[in-house]
Amino acid sequence: MEWPIVRRAVVDDVEELLRLRALMFSSMGISDDDGSWTASTSEALEHGLSEGSIVGAVIERDGEARLCGAGILHILRALGSPQFPRGVAGHINSVAVEPESRRHGCGESIIRFLVDAAVSAGVERVELHASREGEGIYRRIGFRDRGGGPELRLEL
Repeated sequence: MEWPIVRRAVVDDVEELLRLRALMFSSMGISDDDGSWTASTSEALEHGLSEGSIVGAVIERDGEARLCGAGILHILRALGSPQFPRGVAGHINSVAVEPESRRHGCGESIIRFLVDAAVSAGVERVELHASREGEGIYRRIGFRDRGGGPELRLEL
């Protein structure tokens, strides 16, 4: 069997998706002191995977119960515009690969799977926040700087 082989995540993968998301946070230096985010994220993943607004990409290794890599595509419906006629956007997040599985094409395979899923779902644009480690992969696939002004956020 050739490795890495990516498959679409199912609801039974939620626990492992949460574990890999926590690994991503840890590798970014973000502390998970109390894990308060996991219950709501588990619920969102279960719902989104079931109804199709979330597509997960996962990689298993032969003979291992744990996943060695995963990523999430969240499909969002918005109002259309002349530059965005259908109003269907995607956001890739939670891309994480176990340290011992890095440098084997896992991250790129996950991203390509998610981009293909976005195309199949009629997504017009996909955005993400790249880490320094992942930026080269994303640029190789075709992701570019967004432009169009500063990115702003209001925390409520």
